[in-house]
This record gives sequence, C-alpha cells and structure tokens, in this order.
Amino acid sequence: MLCVENASNMPELMAWADVAISAGGSTCWELAFMELPNVVLVLADNQRGIAEGLNNSGASMNLGRCEHFFIEQLSETLSSLLQSSERRYHMSQRGGQLVDGMGADRVAEALKVYSGMEGSGNANPVFGQ
Repeated sequence: MLCVENASNMPELMAWADVAISAGGSTCWELAFMELPNVVLVLADNQRGIAEGLNNSGASMNLGRCEHFFIEQLSETLSSLLQSSERRYHMSQRGGQLVDGMGADRVAEALKVYSGMEGSGNANPVFGQ
C-alpha cells in the first residue's frame, strides 16, 4: 500500500493504482476520469453531494463523514473491493461514463452560445437541444 500526499505526478499514480481512498472533493472527478475505483471519505459538508452522487452512480464507494466511520469499516470495504475484480471493473466503467474529460470544452461552448458569440450551431450544447 502506498500513501501519497501533495503528489506532483498524480495522473501516473492513478494509472498505477488498483484502488484509491480520497476525500470527497474535486479529486473524485479526476479518479472517475482515470477510471480508478475509489473509496470516498467526506471531510467537509460541501463534499457530501459529490460523494453521494458518485456512490449512487456506482463509480465510488462513499463511507460518509469521517467522524462517523471506524477504521475497521474502511479496512473491510477496501478488502472487499480488492477481492472483487468484477466490482472494480464496474466502478471503472461507471467513472469513465460519467467523466469524459470534455466538460471544460462544453462549458466554454455554452458560454459562447449564451453570450451571443458564434457557437457550433447547437443552440444548447450543454443539454443537447
């Protein structure tokens, strides 16, 4: 097991890992994009929605607020996940389906359309209308 903080090569580490443990912030979107199964701990209230949404989608396993779980629960969850290649595969696939890495392009296109600038011809690129 490898514990990493403030890594400068995070994409390489995510590509190397079988499973990750993360707080429920924006790193969760990077984990989904990298199709890395993960266990999420909620460290702040603003992370709850991300953690719950990714859990409900099947891309992550949310253990909830860190004050409300025990190390045994984390250990059991990791052990179960590491023993199930089928579950990890499903989580990987769901993450890749949710985050395609093109979100910034869609936002930029939507801003162009809504600001009156020329767009792609799609009246609403965010919602496909």
